[in-house]
Amino acid sequence: MKNDLALHRVLINKRVQGWVRPADWLPMPDIPAGEQKVVMLVGIHNDVPDMTQMFTVYSGTYTVDWGDGSPPENIIGTSGHAYDYAALPEATLTPDGYKQVIITISCPSFTSLTISNNFKSHFAILDISVRAPSMNDLSIQASYYAQRLRFFGPANLTSLNLNGGAFETVYFEDPNPTKTERWFRNCYRITDIDLNMAGKTITSLERIAEYNYAVKSVNLHGVKVSGTSVAAFYNCSSLEEVSGIDVENATSLSSMFAYCYKLRRANITGIALNISFADCLLHRPELVEIFNNLKTVSGQTITITNNPGAASLTAAERAIATDKGWTISG
Repeated sequence: MKNDLALHRVLINKRVQGWVRPADWLPMPDIPAGEQKVVMLVGIHNDVPDMTQMFTVYSGTYTVDWGDGSPPENIIGTSGHAYDYAALPEATLTPDGYKQVIITISCPSFTSLTISNNFKSHFAILDISVRAPSMNDLSIQASYYAQRLRFFGPANLTSLNLNGGAFETVYFEDPNPTKTERWFRNCYRITDIDLNMAGKTITSLERIAEYNYAVKSVNLHGVKVSGTSVAAFYNCSSLEEVSGIDVENATSLSSMFAYCYKLRRANITGIALNISFADCLLHRPELVEIFNNLKTVSGQTITITNNPGAASLTAAERAIATDKGWTISG
C-alpha cells in the first residue's frame, strides 16, 4: 500500500488518476493489516485554543498520539488537545497558514468515531486513513477542509456521515455496509461514485447522493436493494449515468431520479414499483433499455415525461413495458 496514491472520486478496488495530493502535505503512515487505527493529517492554525472536544470514540479505552511529540494518552470518551503552534516545526507550514501534525487513534475494537466540528476554525482535518473492521459508525463533522478519506480492509459500516464536506476522493477497499443511506449527501466535489458492491445486499439506498450537484456517474456493480431507495439521487443535477443497482426487492423508488436533468442512462434492474424519469435527458435507446429492465407487474406506472426519446418510441417499443402490465406516462 502506498501513501501517495493519487486517488480520485469515490472508488473501490481501482486507482484513477485525478485528484493529486498536495506536495507539501506530510506523508500518511501505513496502517498494517490486523491493527485498528485512524490516522489523520491535521492542520493547526496559529490562533489555536485548548481544543477539548476534537473527537469522540465509543469503544472503551483508546490511545491517541497527538503528533506533536507529547506522550500518547489513554482516553475514554471525548478527547482533545492543547497545541502550541509556535513549537510545531516550521517545515510543516503550508501556504494556507497552518502547521501540520499526524494524529493517530488506536483502539483494540473501534465501534464508532465522531470527529467534532467544535473547533473547525482552529484545526483542519485534511486526510484520513481508517482500518477498523469493527467500526459501524463514522461521522466526520469537521469536513470543511477534508480532501481524502480512505478505508482499508473490510468496511462494515451501518452509518457514514461526511457532513457534506469538501472531500475530493473517498476510497473503500472492501465496502460491506448494511445500508448506504446519506453516505454522499451534499458532498459537492465528488464527481463519480464507484463502489464494488457486487453480490451484496443493503437495506437502504435512501438519499445516498441527494443534493450532490457535482456527481456525474454512479456504479454500484450489482448491489441488491432490499429496502427504500427514496430520493437516492434527488437533485443530482449533473448526474449523467447510473448503473449496477438491482431494485427488485426495493420497497420504494419514490423521487429516486427527481431533478436529474442531465440523466442520459439509468441501467437499474428489477424495477417493479412506480418510478419516474420525468424531465431527464433519456433518448430512445436508453428508454428501451429501461423498459427491458422492468419486471412484470400489475397497476404500476413508469413516467417518462419530457425526455427527448419519448416521442420517437415505436408502438412495439412501448409494448415492451405495457405487455408487462405497466402504464406509461409520457
